[in-house]
Amino acid sequence: GCGSEGPPAPDAAVRDDAASAHAAHGAAPEVGALEPAGGTSLYVLPGTWIDQAGRSLTLNDLAGRPRVVVMAYTYCAYACPALVARMKQIEAAFEGRAASARPGFVLVSIDPERDTPGRLTEFAESMQLDAEDWVLLNGPDDQVRALSVLLGVAYRATGTGDFAHSNVLTVLDAAGAIQHRTEGLGGGVDAAVDALER
Repeated sequence: GCGSEGPPAPDAAVRDDAASAHAAHGAAPEVGALEPAGGTSLYVLPGTWIDQAGRSLTLNDLAGRPRVVVMAYTYCAYACPALVARMKQIEAAFEGRAASARPGFVLVSIDPERDTPGRLTEFAESMQLDAEDWVLLNGPDDQVRALSVLLGVAYRATGTGDFAHSNVLTVLDAAGAIQHRTEGLGGGVDAAVDALER
Protein backbone atom coordinates (compact mmCIF):
# COMPACT_ATOMS: atom_id res chain seq x y z
CA GLY A 1 0.00 0.00 0.00
CA CYS A 2 1.06 3.61 -0.29
CA GLY A 3 3.46 4.82 2.31
CA SER A 4 4.32 1.30 3.39
CA GLU A 5 8.03 1.79 2.92
CA GLY A 6 8.32 4.65 5.37
CA PRO A 7 8.77 8.36 4.92
CA PRO A 8 10.40 9.95 1.94
CA ALA A 9 14.18 9.97 2.07
CA PRO A 10 15.79 13.41 2.18
CA ASP A 11 16.91 14.39 -1.29
CA ALA A 12 16.83 17.40 -3.54
CA ALA A 13 13.28 16.77 -4.69
CA VAL A 14 11.70 16.01 -1.33
CA ARG A 15 11.51 18.31 1.67
CA ASP A 16 12.86 16.61 4.81
CA ASP A 17 10.93 18.26 7.62
CA ALA A 18 9.75 17.02 10.98
CA ALA A 19 6.32 16.26 9.58
CA SER A 20 7.56 13.94 6.84
CA ALA A 21 9.40 11.79 9.36
CA HIS A 22 6.05 10.41 10.52
CA ALA A 23 3.85 11.13 7.57
CA ALA A 24 3.89 7.92 5.59
CA HIS A 25 2.37 6.03 8.48
CA GLY A 26 -0.29 8.62 9.24
CA ALA A 27 1.14 9.90 12.53
CA ALA A 28 0.19 13.45 13.43
CA PRO A 29 3.35 15.23 14.60
CA GLU A 30 3.54 18.86 15.57
CA VAL A 31 3.19 20.98 12.47
CA GLY A 32 5.20 24.13 12.17
CA ALA A 33 7.34 23.48 9.15
CA LEU A 34 4.99 25.45 6.92
CA GLU A 35 2.98 28.38 8.18
CA PRO A 36 0.71 30.40 5.90
CA ALA A 37 3.04 32.70 4.00
CA GLY A 38 1.53 36.03 4.91
CA GLY A 39 -1.60 35.44 2.89
CA THR A 40 0.29 34.60 -0.31
CA SER A 41 -1.95 32.84 -2.81
CA LEU A 42 -0.96 29.44 -4.13
CA TYR A 43 -2.84 30.43 -7.25
CA VAL A 44 0.09 32.54 -8.43
CA LEU A 45 1.91 29.33 -9.43
CA PRO A 46 2.14 29.27 -13.24
CA GLY A 47 1.22 26.34 -15.42
CA THR A 48 -1.70 24.48 -16.91
CA TRP A 49 -3.40 21.48 -15.32
CA ILE A 50 -5.91 18.95 -16.65
CA ASP A 51 -8.98 18.01 -14.59
CA GLN A 52 -10.87 14.72 -14.49
CA ALA A 53 -13.05 15.83 -17.41
CA GLY A 54 -10.00 16.55 -19.57
CA ARG A 55 -10.39 20.34 -19.33
CA SER A 56 -7.32 22.59 -19.12
CA LEU A 57 -7.19 25.06 -16.26
CA THR A 58 -4.82 27.11 -14.16
CA LEU A 59 -4.78 27.11 -10.37
CA ASN A 60 -6.22 30.61 -10.51
CA ASP A 61 -9.35 29.10 -12.07
CA LEU A 62 -10.01 27.60 -8.60
CA ALA A 63 -10.37 31.06 -7.04
CA GLY A 64 -13.72 32.31 -5.83
CA ARG A 65 -14.57 29.81 -3.09
CA PRO A 66 -12.65 28.24 -0.20
CA ARG A 67 -11.01 24.94 -1.11
CA VAL A 68 -9.80 21.85 0.72
CA VAL A 69 -6.69 20.47 -0.99
CA VAL A 70 -4.84 17.16 -0.71
CA MET A 71 -2.05 15.65 -2.77
CA ALA A 72 -2.57 11.94 -3.31
CA TYR A 73 -2.71 9.23 -5.98
CA THR A 74 -5.53 6.97 -7.03
CA TYR A 75 -3.67 3.65 -6.84
CA CYS A 76 -2.95 4.14 -3.14
CA ALA A 77 -4.60 1.46 -1.01
CA TYR A 78 -4.60 3.06 2.43
CA ALA A 79 -3.61 6.64 3.21
CA CYS A 80 -5.08 8.37 0.15
CA PRO A 81 -8.56 6.84 0.50
CA ALA A 82 -8.39 7.86 4.18
CA LEU A 83 -7.53 11.44 3.15
CA VAL A 84 -10.47 11.49 0.73
CA ALA A 85 -12.71 10.13 3.49
CA ARG A 86 -11.66 13.06 5.70
CA MET A 87 -12.47 15.46 2.88
CA LYS A 88 -15.90 13.84 2.55
CA GLN A 89 -16.45 14.34 6.31
CA ILE A 90 -15.77 18.03 5.77
CA GLU A 91 -18.09 18.04 2.75
CA ALA A 92 -20.85 16.48 4.88
CA ALA A 93 -20.59 19.38 7.34
CA PHE A 94 -21.78 21.71 4.57
CA GLU A 95 -24.48 19.43 3.15
CA GLY A 96 -27.70 21.17 2.19
CA ARG A 97 -26.10 24.56 1.63
CA ALA A 98 -26.20 26.40 -1.66
CA ALA A 99 -23.21 25.81 -3.93
CA SER A 100 -21.95 29.32 -3.22
CA ALA A 101 -21.85 28.53 0.51
CA ARG A 102 -19.99 25.21 0.16
CA PRO A 103 -16.24 24.73 -0.10
CA GLY A 104 -14.68 23.09 -3.11
CA PHE A 105 -12.42 20.05 -2.90
CA VAL A 106 -9.21 19.53 -4.87
CA LEU A 107 -7.19 16.34 -5.21
CA VAL A 108 -3.84 16.85 -6.94
CA SER A 109 -2.21 13.66 -8.21
CA ILE A 110 1.40 12.96 -7.26
CA ASP A 111 1.32 10.18 -9.90
CA PRO A 112 0.53 12.13 -13.08
CA GLU A 113 1.82 9.39 -15.37
CA ARG A 114 -0.86 6.89 -14.28
CA ASP A 115 -3.55 9.28 -13.00
CA THR A 116 -4.84 10.27 -16.42
CA PRO A 117 -8.12 12.18 -16.69
CA GLY A 118 -9.86 8.87 -17.42
CA ARG A 119 -8.39 7.27 -14.32
CA LEU A 120 -9.30 10.34 -12.23
CA THR A 121 -12.88 10.09 -13.51
CA GLU A 122 -13.05 6.40 -12.53
CA PHE A 123 -11.69 7.25 -9.08
CA ALA A 124 -14.17 10.12 -8.62
CA GLU A 125 -17.05 7.83 -9.56
CA SER A 126 -15.87 5.00 -7.28
CA MET A 127 -15.51 7.43 -4.36
CA GLN A 128 -18.81 9.19 -5.21
CA LEU A 129 -17.20 12.61 -5.60
CA ASP A 130 -19.63 15.20 -6.96
CA ALA A 131 -18.15 16.93 -10.01
CA GLU A 132 -19.85 20.19 -8.95
CA ASP A 133 -17.65 20.41 -5.85
CA TRP A 134 -14.63 18.20 -6.62
CA VAL A 135 -11.71 18.89 -8.96
CA LEU A 136 -9.10 16.18 -9.53
CA LEU A 137 -5.94 17.51 -11.16
CA ASN A 138 -3.17 16.03 -13.27
CA GLY A 139 -0.18 18.19 -14.09
CA PRO A 140 3.43 18.02 -15.25
CA ASP A 141 5.81 16.63 -12.63
CA ASP A 142 7.61 19.96 -12.13
CA GLN A 143 4.32 21.74 -11.39
CA VAL A 144 3.24 18.99 -9.00
CA ARG A 145 6.57 19.28 -7.16
CA ALA A 146 6.36 23.08 -6.97
CA LEU A 147 2.87 22.88 -5.47
CA SER A 148 3.96 20.16 -3.03
CA VAL A 149 6.66 22.44 -1.63
CA LEU A 150 4.14 25.22 -0.99
CA LEU A 151 1.71 22.77 0.62
CA GLY A 152 4.41 21.09 2.71
CA VAL A 153 3.82 17.67 1.16
CA ALA A 154 6.85 15.39 0.85
CA TYR A 155 6.64 12.42 -1.50
CA ARG A 156 8.78 10.02 -3.48
CA ALA A 157 8.21 6.96 -5.66
CA THR A 158 9.19 3.73 -3.91
CA GLY A 159 9.97 1.85 -7.12
CA THR A 160 7.09 -0.58 -6.61
CA GLY A 161 4.38 1.61 -8.13
CA ASP A 162 3.64 3.16 -4.74
CA PHE A 163 4.63 6.47 -3.21
CA ALA A 164 5.81 7.31 0.28
CA HIS A 165 4.16 10.62 1.08
CA SER A 166 3.01 13.07 3.72
CA ASN A 167 -0.69 13.05 4.57
CA VAL A 168 -1.58 16.73 4.55
CA LEU A 169 -4.99 18.39 4.28
CA THR A 170 -4.90 22.12 3.54
CA VAL A 171 -7.69 24.71 3.67
CA LEU A 172 -7.35 27.63 1.26
CA ASP A 173 -9.44 30.78 1.32
CA ALA A 174 -11.26 31.99 -1.79
CA ALA A 175 -8.09 33.74 -2.98
CA GLY A 176 -5.88 30.66 -2.55
CA ALA A 177 -4.07 31.60 0.68
CA ILE A 178 -3.46 28.86 3.27
CA GLN A 179 -5.79 29.22 6.27
CA HIS A 180 -5.37 25.84 7.95
CA ARG A 181 -3.22 22.74 7.61
CA THR A 182 -3.62 19.30 9.19
CA GLU A 183 -0.92 16.61 9.07
CA GLY A 184 -1.65 12.91 9.58
CA LEU A 185 -4.75 10.78 9.46
CA GLY A 186 -5.78 10.88 13.12
CA GLY A 187 -8.16 13.28 14.81
CA GLY A 188 -11.30 14.93 13.59
CA VAL A 189 -12.04 17.54 10.98
CA ASP A 190 -13.56 20.20 13.24
CA ALA A 191 -10.58 22.56 12.92
CA ALA A 192 -10.75 22.40 9.14
CA VAL A 193 -14.51 22.98 9.18
CA ASP A 194 -14.03 25.95 11.54
CA ALA A 195 -11.40 27.42 9.21
CA LEU A 196 -13.80 27.08 6.28
CA GLU A 197 -16.63 28.70 8.27
CA ARG A 198 -14.38 31.67 8.97
